Amino acid sequence: MASASPVDTLPIDVWHHIFKFAYTDGGFIGATLSRISRSFRAVSAPYRFHSVRLSNIKGIEKFLAAYEAALADAAASSTDPPRVRHLLFTFLPGEVDMIILEGSFHMRDWHSWQMAKIDWNTRFVARVTRLFELVASHLETFAVLQCPEVVLPFVRCPQFPALRELTLLHEDALFVYTPKKAYSWMEPKDADFCGSGTPPTYEELAASPLFPALERLHLARGYWGPTLPLWDAVAPRLTHLRISGADVLAGLPLWDALSGKPQAFSDLVALVVQPKLKGAETGVDETQAEPLEAVVERLRQVETECPSLDAILVPAVIASPDVDGLRDWTEWLIKEWTARAVGERGPWVTKESEKQL
Repeated sequence: MASASPVDTLPIDVWHHIFKFAYTDGGFIGATLSRISRSFRAVSAPYRFHSVRLSNIKGIEKFLAAYEAALADAAASSTDPPRVRHLLFTFLPGEVDMIILEGSFHMRDWHSWQMAKIDWNTRFVARVTRLFELVASHLETFAVLQCPEVVLPFVRCPQFPALRELTLLHEDALFVYTPKKAYSWMEPKDADFCGSGTPPTYEELAASPLFPALERLHLARGYWGPTLPLWDAVAPRLTHLRISGADVLAGLPLWDALSGKPQAFSDLVALVVQPKLKGAETGVDETQAEPLEAVVERLRQVETECPSLDAILVPAVIASPDVDGLRDWTEWLIKEWTARAVGERGPWVTKESEKQL
């Protein structure tokens, strides 16, 4: 007598619960388990793309082909379509399919790189626009990890009505843009933003927020000052904000925004700050780095002026001058993204003694 199929040993609802916790590695487990048998593939199909990790344009193209085919199969068989709930971008050295200029280089090489980057940006905008059209409506968590050598270009996004948590490493130019910000001198300029068109103004963002349900925003290792005020319009229901490894707290508009009338981020209940003691990583002059004592003082002032806000200072990050600094950050943020996908606490500390990195 043949042994029972694994699918037949447990109710379907139990399998679905298992899939929600198992398919959180960016897609590898989902792709592997779908090959066990036809019956297992059918049962797991709605969760095959539960979490997705994408690292380059070629990977996005492969995903779009597979995902659109899966949607077509679900429609043809009148079954539940697969949904992407957790998305991770890792456009990092060794993964991104754009040349990275390192060390000293000739001006001729720089001009060639700029032409290649304009072409790369245009293809990125086209593919990511389609990606967002397919996944934005059901996406719950999103982490965008990039290296400063290959800045992801602005993409005019649809609304993400279900997104509750967003993590950004280095840059937020994928979602917001302001001419007040000094972007990388290497990044080529394009009047049409490589097909995305002119980025929306604060007023346009406020009228139609990109992330109307976003509650938690984590900004890591970057220069957020000029664009941070836009996030009050982009994510009007934000309750938790964490700024990790940033040394640009001096002059950061956040302090003024929180104490302004009317107060920005009016739903904010928790502000987690993890300062960095040096300025080398973000390209900001070290003399602009705010002394730790001043950061503590400002946090306490914010708490006094905003009684409903819990301001938490976690141990400072020591800037690392070598490439291992980026590797440490990305490994930590990927781990935290995975943890949040299954409901764990992740980077959201509740007391100042809890060290995160």
